[in-house]
Amino acid sequence: MDVGRVGKEFVAKPYRHQVGGHGPVVSLPGTSMVAKPIDSKRQECRFYQQTPPELLPFVPAFHGLAKVKFSADAINATSQFVAGVPTDGAGPADLPPTSSMGTENTGVTFSVLEAPEVDSGRGSGDESAGQAQIKDANPWSLAMYRKQLAPSRISKTGVLDCILLENLTGKFKYPCVLDIKIGTRLYDDDADPKKRERCQAKASSTTTAELGVRICGMQVYSTESGKYLCQDKYHGRLLTPTTITDALRKYFELSTGAPPSSCARSRSIINGFLERMQQLKQVVEGQKGMRFYSSSLLLMYDGDLQNDAPRVDIRMIDFAHTTFEQNDGGQSELPDEGYLFGLCNLSDRLRGLMTEGAAPQPPAAAAAAAASAQPSAVDLN
Repeated sequence: MDVGRVGKEFVAKPYRHQVGGHGPVVSLPGTSMVAKPIDSKRQECRFYQQTPPELLPFVPAFHGLAKVKFSADAINATSQFVAGVPTDGAGPADLPPTSSMGTENTGVTFSVLEAPEVDSGRGSGDESAGQAQIKDANPWSLAMYRKQLAPSRISKTGVLDCILLENLTGKFKYPCVLDIKIGTRLYDDDADPKKRERCQAKASSTTTAELGVRICGMQVYSTESGKYLCQDKYHGRLLTPTTITDALRKYFELSTGAPPSSCARSRSIINGFLERMQQLKQVVEGQKGMRFYSSSLLLMYDGDLQNDAPRVDIRMIDFAHTTFEQNDGGQSELPDEGYLFGLCNLSDRLRGLMTEGAAPQPPAAAAAAAASAQPSAVDLN
């Protein structure tokens, strides 16, 4: 019998590092995979089964489908973490415990999560190790797991058909994760008028409409405290085109204690992100007819400061509204311009973090610096 399975079913545990999303991502103890319940229209399942080869390096590896058992026992030991966290997506949460890291309008208010030396639930069949992982799960992960246990969302057996995916954070010691929704449109062609109206209102009231970028969750390992600092999507909705830069800065600053403009390590991480984003841009430009509505880009780096050359990665996630054919009056021969718009704006914001506060250079010095620049000079426009 496979570790983590009962009969022919996998057993779900809250995934420790889920920072955003509308439903649960769960870990499968004893494996290197995570699982997601299949959406009602099976749109995300279809995407993973038909992913264009060019996109494969930018999405989680797909490992097929399986039945996964969800149980309230998996979160009973950690109920203190989900108190106050919304389970229905209805409104803001007061996450316990919190530490004030800035003003509410910048979205910089974090819950605190213990960070053990080893991610003990990863790749082990030891039940005690799995429990250690659950105890320290991100508050949003626990909220989404509990949400999935509602009678309207799960059968009496607790068994759901799920997509099996690569565990993207498994290669990091201290995963620092940023979930960013990319694109200016949040609904697909099949959405009814009320859904379209709600999505358009959300886009207009957040940074989605103006920037094509909205922060939907963040987790940063703080070396100073030895803990993870976590932030949910409701803080992201408070951000403006001005204050979103503050939140992006915190994604790096909370790890090292210094802003990216004065920290070589953070600049190296940003350069890695920019290089990958340039590659992704070129791939998306070639996907004519595909629309990645309401999908996210997951930015990840290792918060282990003992490593001077930290591993970084970016992946596209959440494809429940991705479409392969569009009823868009002939626009299907074009790539997803709303997605590319957001990718360009995110690149600009990240690049700007590295030069904040720098004194203006004379023209000759600026030209020399540009000629010798690392991937930070990548232009996504």
